[in-house]
Amino acid sequence: MSPSEPCEAPISLFYSYSHKDQVLRDKLETHLSLLKDQGFIRHWDDRRIEAGTEWDGAISENLDKAGIILLLVSADFVASRYCRDVEVARAMERHAAGTARVIPVILRPFYGWHDAPFGKLQALPRDGKPVIKWRPRDEGFVDVARGVREAVRSLRANTSGSSARGTHPGTVPSLFPGRVPASDRASLVRALAQLDPTDMVMLVTMIEGAARHVSDHGTVPEQAGELVRWAESPTGPKLAAIQEALDSFSDACRR
Repeated sequence: MSPSEPCEAPISLFYSYSHKDQVLRDKLETHLSLLKDQGFIRHWDDRRIEAGTEWDGAISENLDKAGIILLLVSADFVASRYCRDVEVARAMERHAAGTARVIPVILRPFYGWHDAPFGKLQALPRDGKPVIKWRPRDEGFVDVARGVREAVRSLRANTSGSSARGTHPGTVPSLFPGRVPASDRASLVRALAQLDPTDMVMLVTMIEGAARHVSDHGTVPEQAGELVRWAESPTGPKLAAIQEALDSFSDACRR
């Protein structure tokens, strides 16, 4: 990636963090400033909420738009009910659905973070070494910036491939490349994720073999992700089968 690369729509980057880590968050933003200045990413965090704006709605809206979600992990982050129960939960739903790249960034030591919902994801800095343990500390931020740059490069490469197939250039690329344009896949995932639990069960029963690959106990967005990934697998029926079943289900509901 170089400054001379053609600049497509920047990827929205969302910071999920505890305000007790504000200084570290700001330092990370400084290390990512070149990517921002080159037009590859745009930042968003809750300090951008204007006076008089409903803050919870603004956070949810921008969290749902983000192509990259950075979870800035510390004991205070995990102890925050809002971070844990709202932002992390939604981020993991989007990860499961393949509509966002979620990256844990370990800022400060915290025992047991591997057992958290995001513990299965590849974290930064490398080997999960907390940023504040690096000497000098800037080396830790440099390693995080390098990892974010690689994620941006991967997402932009997928976007370029989707654009060549006719996908709108502003579409956030899928983490699990399918056999249909990314924009169609993203629309399908969103439609599935909006079903209520009973409707999801009904839809799964309409697709032969789906019940063996979709958990009975996950949330609807998690089930949507499982259904889509199975459909895209070598043994799956392809996304067209899910779309056909969803259309049939919608037609039946309208009658």
